[in-house]
Amino acid sequence: MTCRAGPRLDRVEQTPNPAGPPLTPRTAVVWSVLRAELDRRPAAELTVLDVGGGTGGFAVPLARAGHRVTVVDASPDALAALSRRAAEAGVAQRVRAVQGDGDALAGLVEPASVDLVLCHAVLEVVDDPAPVVAALAGALRHWLDDAALRARLREAALRRRDTLDDWTATTTRITTALKEALAS
Repeated sequence: MTCRAGPRLDRVEQTPNPAGPPLTPRTAVVWSVLRAELDRRPAAELTVLDVGGGTGGFAVPLARAGHRVTVVDASPDALAALSRRAAEAGVAQRVRAVQGDGDALAGLVEPASVDLVLCHAVLEVVDDPAPVVAALAGALRHWLDDAALRARLREAALRRRDTLDDWTATTTRITTALKEALAS
């Protein structure tokens, strides 16, 4: 499938190792939403923050597509693997590894310094997602309005095929936290 963004975006791989395991439904949803977002800005070199990005399953392909990616992860082993993977792919200069938790994100990333945030499988494991969402919101240069954010979260939920009731509650909590972060 060729994206509207052309060959540059086609270089974004959907799996780090074609011989590896197939995409999980969750990862496929993230790639789908990510590709749609990247399609909106086909010529831009984006600064991406990948919270909980681990070994770089998203970061390295994004760097290969010409974006700059900062991965924040609690695991030093995962970040070492990320650094090796980025070096092997020839994109080490486009990938920055930062050790830390989502709870401490505000102290790890400069305010208004990123264009796009990846934060999947993180909010459901932190004690209180509100400060993490506030830090994510603070890191972004530009905001989505509330209706657009709800629409994208709902679209992602439907693609995941989870029950809509569960995701409605989740998206409501997340958008409420984001609105509170933006208001402060």
